[in-house]
Amino acid sequence: MLVAMIAVVMTLSALAVIFESPQSNSGFASGGHNFSNINEVTNSANAVNDKSVAAMVSAAVTTAQTYAVTFTNIGLPSGMTWTVTIDGSTTLSSTGTSITFQLPNGSHAFSVGKPLNYVADPESGVVFVYGSASTQYITFSLLEYDVTFVQTGLQPGATWSVDLNGVVKTSTTNQIFYSMDNGSYSYSITGPANYAANPGSGKAIVYGGNVTIDVSFISTLHKITFNFGGDIAGTSWTLTFAGDSYTVTGSSLALMKNNGMYGYSVSTANEYAATPSSGSVLVLDKDASVNITIQVKTYTVTFEHVGMEVGVPWQVTFNGVVHNSTSSIITFETQAGNYSYTVSDVNGYTVSSGTGDVNVASQSQYVNVEFNKNPDIWTMPLLIIAGAAIGIGAGVGIGLLYVRRIRPP
Repeated sequence: MLVAMIAVVMTLSALAVIFESPQSNSGFASGGHNFSNINEVTNSANAVNDKSVAAMVSAAVTTAQTYAVTFTNIGLPSGMTWTVTIDGSTTLSSTGTSITFQLPNGSHAFSVGKPLNYVADPESGVVFVYGSASTQYITFSLLEYDVTFVQTGLQPGATWSVDLNGVVKTSTTNQIFYSMDNGSYSYSITGPANYAANPGSGKAIVYGGNVTIDVSFISTLHKITFNFGGDIAGTSWTLTFAGDSYTVTGSSLALMKNNGMYGYSVSTANEYAATPSSGSVLVLDKDASVNITIQVKTYTVTFEHVGMEVGVPWQVTFNGVVHNSTSSIITFETQAGNYSYTVSDVNGYTVSSGTGDVNVASQSQYVNVEFNKNPDIWTMPLLIIAGAAIGIGAGVGIGLLYVRRIRPP
């Protein structure tokens, strides 16, 4: 019995030495045991028999004190599940801010289970327990990637915008940036007036890397060119197009419009006319042009003869221009002004008024020319002879009657 007691005391004394050394204590604690007062155990062992001593040693060795080790998350939204695994065997999870383990003295390896698209810092490591509670902080960060929209086609300083997953950003540069975690996100793109984006909408798919989306802006305007010709030197006119008026003095005017049908009209000074003077232009995904002729207005001066048979050649000189015809009408085209004319006699006819003036103002003019038929050159002598014969005969007859009257019976 005495020998057994001595052995127990020596054993407990050795254990006391181990627990007094932090290094030895740590190594021993890693086995899952701890003694808070080794002297009490030694004294108790001296007071009992062999069986009692063995039972106390066994209880002291198998009963270890534990301490709270709390893992606290920073940055993870409430409701998201995360986990901590201790020593590769015990795993606890939480949707809150902390997870607590009861651990004995010693070093304990841990690893952190993170939600999708998050990173944990630290993600794994070792906690050391030395007779008191401790806290290990875990910082969670959302794993995000750059989503960059790069535009071309706009003038410097032009404003454009992107709506990505309901978040609208506007820029006057050529790029718009977002930071997004993994996922599929709808987007739409808006440019300045008269520009269309290609693509105008779509989906940005983020999967473990940055994403760049190229956007081309295309002008929806097309050029409509009005070309003017004719008598345009030294004058001006007004073009009305799509409700807007423009004063034109040159040979062309270019305007920009979106697709559509647009009406136009041309107004000139009184002495000018435009052909066509109005119309419409269809703009359909390409440029268009309209040709317009500006000319000084001309009027018709009509000479018509009366008193002369149709088919007889006759002639009119108007403002120095000579026209001949065998019909009853001769016409001239002229601008506004006052002009003189001459109508020549024709064989067998004499014009009653062979000269005159015509005032051409804002409308065409009509001149009536009267011809008188000349007597036939053979008919006149015969008439004279016949008249003379008739006169002579009448004289002879009268003379004979007179002679008879004066002869006595």
